[in-house]
Amino acid sequence: MVDQTLPGVKKIELIQLFRTRWELYLIFAGVISTTASILRSVLYPIFSRLSDLLGRNEIYSFSFVFHVISYVILATAQNFDAILGGRVVSTVGEVGLTIMGLSLVGDVTNKSNRGFIHGLYQIPLLINYFVSPLVAEELAEKRNEWRWAFGHLPLVLLVCELPFLIVAWKVQLRVQKSQTWIDYKQERHTIENQQQKNDGLYKTLKKYLEAIDIVGSVLMAGALTMTLLPFILATAWGGWKTAKTLGTFLGGAVTWMLLTIWEWKFATQPLVPAHHWSSATPIYGAIGAAWISLVSSINWMHFHPFLQVTRKATITRSTYIRNGYRAAYTFVQPFVGLLMMKTKKWRPYLWIGMSLFILGVGLMIIARQPHQSDGFVVVTQIISGAGAGIMDNVIITAIQSAVPHNDLAMVTALFSFTGSIGGSIGSTIAGAIWNGILPGELVANVPGEFSVEKAAGNYLYTWKLPDEQYDGVVTAYGNAQKLISIISICLTVVAIGFLALMRDFGLNEDNDQEQQKQEMTEETTNDNDKVKEKTIDVMVINNVNYQQS
Repeated sequence: MVDQTLPGVKKIELIQLFRTRWELYLIFAGVISTTASILRSVLYPIFSRLSDLLGRNEIYSFSFVFHVISYVILATAQNFDAILGGRVVSTVGEVGLTIMGLSLVGDVTNKSNRGFIHGLYQIPLLINYFVSPLVAEELAEKRNEWRWAFGHLPLVLLVCELPFLIVAWKVQLRVQKSQTWIDYKQERHTIENQQQKNDGLYKTLKKYLEAIDIVGSVLMAGALTMTLLPFILATAWGGWKTAKTLGTFLGGAVTWMLLTIWEWKFATQPLVPAHHWSSATPIYGAIGAAWISLVSSINWMHFHPFLQVTRKATITRSTYIRNGYRAAYTFVQPFVGLLMMKTKKWRPYLWIGMSLFILGVGLMIIARQPHQSDGFVVVTQIISGAGAGIMDNVIITAIQSAVPHNDLAMVTALFSFTGSIGGSIGSTIAGAIWNGILPGELVANVPGEFSVEKAAGNYLYTWKLPDEQYDGVVTAYGNAQKLISIISICLTVVAIGFLALMRDFGLNEDNDQEQQKQEMTEETTNDNDKVKEKTIDVMVINNVNYQQS
């Protein structure tokens, strides 16, 4: 009987039969990662605005529920669609918890101790860096119970988060019984009722959508999607010369222009409310931090498979080597925060962090060669991680301290979503460089017959090759990684330019009081202006009525 299956359908059926688990991972890992990064970038400003409108506890609790549900979905997933859905739900929860955590630190601190508290807030992450690899290897590899690698996380979240949520809601309920809050709500209730009578349901809904800049958020999501996905899916779409690839990329460029015009000319509540701020320091700081994130993504994107191939490292060993960066990044933050608290300065530590980061990445050009010891690699990880940790703590402290409290959540979102965009672009660039260089290096250095595709994507395959071929694979990976490190250190110069534009100021509590007075003055001025406008309106109406009579 003749097979009536269409050619395209037949191809995908056969691919399903012949592809390996690792090849499937390589096809979809980039798509999932980029999709999550795009969603993360869009949600940061939306969640920050909603937290200002609804409350920090409300958004934190909502995000906590999403985070728990996401791991239940991942643990029970039966197909790729369920895994993708779980990752999307997880991203929603992760974004809310991240932005609310950083915002709450900014809310409850002053300029001088903000960096120190930010550093303490990061310390529990050290547990993840060293415990997670052991748990993953035990459950996923030794016991083949990968579902429990996700399934135990809701229980961990409940144990860790519930005490905080209980205390936070207890305090909020106590606040809501205070006379100050009751008076505030009565004033707001009177104003909102009057506005709803004048505006109606449609205008009220429109006002809330404008408050989160829904048009700008949709445009940014579209721009990021159409700009980044072609770099990942160009091969699957037939290359860069096809109409689909070029059309998608050009559509992204046009959408970026539309987003710029919308934010500049039409948005009443733009994603970046820079017109409220006395200087562009928050913008320069956020872009500088985003550029460091971009450089880090390029330099570390393929570091894990590099270690597994060139050093025959297990998941635990390679993760520990990689986590030298993360551990140093986290460990150093309370100390730089303490120094800022004692000296009331932040700018000198910014340049110390930048110097360490450049030194670490520069040494990686040598250290990441296959013949170098693990110790040398770990030292470079620690140096660069310490530099990045110092810079991140200093930048978030500086930009939160440079804006009024009303914009604190928004500037925190700016820091987070520009960093997410930087990471997305960096991952995309890293994938393009790696996929463009590594196959050629493999062909040039590996003798005899072998599968270039498997050698580039399956470390278990490379381990089984004859010694002569394996040595060639190691050389190819080393050359590709060396070029990536060189590109990374060259790109760091751009971050220096943006960070140099940040305006210096002291971290004194007196500045906090002056800023509060300035905010109160601005609010009083705005209220007086509104009273004047209403008075003028009444006078005009009375005058018209008088003339008519």
